[in-house]
Amino acid sequence: MRNCQLQIFNQYFIATLVFCWSGTVFQLNAQTGSQTGSQTGSQQGYSQQGAEGNQNWGSAQDNIYRSSANASQDVGEIQSLPVPQKPFELSPEEADYLDQMLDHWQASSERVKQYVCQFQRYQYDSDSVNYRDPQDNRLAAATVAVGELRFAAPDRGFYEVKRVWTFAAPPQQPGENARYDEVKGDEVLEKWICDGRYVYEFNFANKILYEEEIPASMRGGRIIDSPLPFVFGAKKDELLAKYWVRPIPQSNPDEYHLEAYPKRVEDARAYKKVEVVLAREDFLPKAIHVYQPQYDPQRGNFESRYFLFENREVNSQVARFQDFLKIFVRPQTPPFAGWERKKRSPLHEERQAVVPGQSR
Repeated sequence: MRNCQLQIFNQYFIATLVFCWSGTVFQLNAQTGSQTGSQTGSQQGYSQQGAEGNQNWGSAQDNIYRSSANASQDVGEIQSLPVPQKPFELSPEEADYLDQMLDHWQASSERVKQYVCQFQRYQYDSDSVNYRDPQDNRLAAATVAVGELRFAAPDRGFYEVKRVWTFAAPPQQPGENARYDEVKGDEVLEKWICDGRYVYEFNFANKILYEEEIPASMRGGRIIDSPLPFVFGAKKDELLAKYWVRPIPQSNPDEYHLEAYPKRVEDARAYKKVEVVLAREDFLPKAIHVYQPQYDPQRGNFESRYFLFENREVNSQVARFQDFLKIFVRPQTPPFAGWERKKRSPLHEERQAVVPGQSR
């Protein structure tokens, strides 16, 4: 069911392809792939401290992997979520500062007509991997993935996961990084294309290319009505109508951090909150951290996904030419044995039943 909740998130997050930023590409080859994945997974762990306490969950030998005994309880809580309540109050000064940030962000987003990037995705699941670096208490990612993301205004997108690594073992010596092994085979790959009218999803595990029509009301500029509008192309007023947003203090002068909590029950079923990191250089997201509904540090649940976007190319003429030729077009069914093409119901008809990441 955890995978089901991730599926709901993915369906919302990818199907409409609301965000378009990049992540640093791993410098990998056949000989060094595992080592590089290991380093990145370790570096992008995160520390749960401060108000939630310094969480240490045991030694590498006896507490790296935890059972999923709380899974049923988590799922029940997700399915019976109450109407979200406002989690904070802003001071007049904070409200003024937030208004300025959102105005500037809206202006920056409106200039983006074409976007291309690579990304790194770190998935944290403390029921699967609960190793923490003893030096800084950072939780290790259960999986690390890299891929490419593209966007063309107003509603075309492309998302592809090209390589995936999984946590294999903690460091053997002080100062070393945890080991991550690359997952072989196409089953772990992901790919979505949105041409503005249809969403095409490649299900590599079952060799099915799904074709799903987007309701007319969600096409064009209405892409902002998807569950994560605050990541791309959001209008300040529409954003504040759907989310409680506040600035987060941080020490890096080159970044601005925001925290958003969903006001609607249907959004709260997909994620508990989202942290957005805006880069000072272009005032566009360089990272987002999506916390799953069952995220609860007090119970030892740190399930979340962290996306890192760098090397952002905005309104590139080369990207525009590539998009026109081959990116946002109806894909052919892969010419390999076993692949088939299937049509699915429009997104709005199954939105309540689908769990992001889960094949239908």
